[in-house]
Parts: sequence; C-alpha cells; structure tokens
Amino acid sequence: MTIAGLPDEPREHGHEVEPVVDLNAPAEGGPPPMHETLNQFVEWLASWYVRKVDGRNSMWTSRWFDSAEVVIRMEAMWRAFESARLESGPAMSIWLKEHVDYHMTLILAPEGPLYAYGYNYSDQVTQGEPLPVIAPPLGMFSKETIGDRLAAAEAAESQ
Repeated sequence: MTIAGLPDEPREHGHEVEPVVDLNAPAEGGPPPMHETLNQFVEWLASWYVRKVDGRNSMWTSRWFDSAEVVIRMEAMWRAFESARLESGPAMSIWLKEHVDYHMTLILAPEGPLYAYGYNYSDQVTQGEPLPVIAPPLGMFSKETIGDRLAAAEAAESQ
C-alpha cells in the first residue's frame, strides 16, 4: 500500500529504517500543505491555543524545540492537521479533540516533557494570551523525518 507523500523505499537512519517524508510535496493532485514547516505550524497553533501558563501548574517554553518529545508531538499534530483540513464533516473537530486536546494537555502538564527544564525555564503566560514561540536554530529541522528531528532535539537537550 502506498501512502501519499511517502516514497516506496525507506532510508536508513542510525540503526532504524525510516521513510523519507516530504510534507512540502502535495499528494497526487492535492493542494500543498497549509504550513510548509513544523515551526510555521507551531507558530499558528500557539497563536490561537491560549492557556494560562504559570510554570508550576502548567509548563510551556518559547523554546519548545528543546524537548524531543514536544517536537514529536507537534509533528504528529501537524501531520494530522494537514490531513484533517482537507476532509469534510467532523474531521477538524476530531483533530481538535483527538490530537490538540490530547497532546497539548500532555505537553503543558506540570510533570510533562518540559518539567525537566525547571520552573525558571517555563514562560509565564496570562490567560487569553497566545503561547510564545521563537524560531528554532537555523538548520534544526532541515531534514523531514521524525528520527532526524529527534536526534537534533536530543542533541540540543544534552548541551
């Protein structure tokens, strides 16, 4: 079975074999993605996903890309969004409930993936304000596989 946007042959990454994914390539006859990069998607999501963040009961950082888990969860939401936005009916509602609500609850959780960075690392956000986001370092997301992004995020975490 061929999945739109995935090549037939996987490529090697370390000890694992992963498919090369080009989210910028439209599916056969389909429109291009709404967000060309993961960072664009995160900026868009953060602009309307408004939550109070105090660094104790909820954690967020404009440097979201420092956490490998946050990167993978954001990419999962991005891919699901690009698929759902092209469907009719309840697809976007399902995306919000099954993807955004689920992943963002885990990301913002006080003992979630940002917990290890500590209270001082978390940005403070007043209820009603968008989540702050800064651009990741140049070249951090130059490759289009989750494995490459995970390796880059883990390297950033170890510094």
